[in-house]
Amino acid sequence: MSTEHPLDSWQSSILDLRRLTLFRGLLSRSPLDRLVEAAAGTSEPYSLLSEWIYRLTEERLLWRSPTLRYAADPWEAWLIDAVLSDDNLWTLSAERGEEPGGFLDRLAAHDLTLISRARGALAVLASTLQIGLPLDHWQAADDAGFPVPCRLEREGIARALAERRDWGELAGELFRYFRRAGAGPFNQVYTFYWDGGLKPIFNPDPVRFEHLKGYEREREQVINNTQRLVQGLPAHNLLLYGDRGTGKSATVKALAYRFGDLGLRLVEVPKSALGQLKDVIDLLSPRGLSFVVFVDDLSFEANETEYKELKACLEGSLQAQARNVRLYATSNRRHLIKEEFGDRKSGAWGTAADDVRSQDTLQEKLSLADRFAVTIIFPTPSQTEYLEIVYSLAAQYGIELDRQRLATLALRWATWQNGRSARTARQFIESLVGQTLPPDSV
Repeated sequence: MSTEHPLDSWQSSILDLRRLTLFRGLLSRSPLDRLVEAAAGTSEPYSLLSEWIYRLTEERLLWRSPTLRYAADPWEAWLIDAVLSDDNLWTLSAERGEEPGGFLDRLAAHDLTLISRARGALAVLASTLQIGLPLDHWQAADDAGFPVPCRLEREGIARALAERRDWGELAGELFRYFRRAGAGPFNQVYTFYWDGGLKPIFNPDPVRFEHLKGYEREREQVINNTQRLVQGLPAHNLLLYGDRGTGKSATVKALAYRFGDLGLRLVEVPKSALGQLKDVIDLLSPRGLSFVVFVDDLSFEANETEYKELKACLEGSLQAQARNVRLYATSNRRHLIKEEFGDRKSGAWGTAADDVRSQDTLQEKLSLADRFAVTIIFPTPSQTEYLEIVYSLAAQYGIELDRQRLATLALRWATWQNGRSARTARQFIESLVGQTLPPDSV
């Protein structure tokens, strides 16, 4: 990194950030927003840099960023991650596989040069004032890491930015990175949660398909449909139906790791936010990535009407279905909406309080499940299937027990706990980890 900036030039390099165009969103990010404000005022340099360092210590995501391996200091790592996670017209064009044109390319290169100059000014200021924050403050946490889309590509572009003085010269490489990994928050994580807005999940459930045992045929249907989605081929909305603990939710969660580097992102929407489902789809549909919108444990009571919103989004609206977004729901209830005996009464059997058109009401409720083109059933495993799951998990966890003894313990566990299921089998095996069972414990 260059140290040619004199101390009295640091303010001008920071203030030049106000000339950003495409990457102007960086100016609203903490702690950079405060840094620019301070450079425009009369802040004393020690105070300015001390505040910058303090705010960096509050950036917990930075502690676990792979960028730290290549950056010279934590503020350089922060600037690199800020550039990689910025969402603007140029980065979105890359994600969508479009050519932005010479004008946008020149604007992007101009902005990247300004940011790299500010990076240099910060380094010079810290060196001159002999203020620093050792990278090992974060490095230990980085070893644990967290799932990052296209991690090798992200590390490669981070290394290039750390080594290059003028980031504008790397505009082409950055564009190719955004095309591969996505732009904005979508190149940071595979999974998101909708809470009135899109929230990244930095500690997702680490389940992988290789961790799941049994139900291979059912999971293959989910995998094949998702494969078509990421390939841009026609794909279906899926309803995964079955008893509790059969691995429906785990199957959907595992998709993020199987297809994440192929352009899939998983967005969980709680049932309480189904009224905002159209907003979710409208946000995702213009992107260049593919999305599975995941609704877990979906069902409705007889008096709930939110299912009407869901029906319209699945099929029935004037708006065409988004090509890159599909809805996967799990449920313990086949028809999703609770039925009452009164729903099935004919006019002859009904009372004055009954719905006059009871069959119409019944058909409306049943039609929600029909909007999912494919229903995949996860049945309760037989005893043989349950034990096969137990044996596979025991091998996976390195538990060495005689099969007959393992079967006896597993069946006893299922009787005492929640019955036979994939979840019960995993809970049983996890209960054995670290235990030394005496011979007469059977």
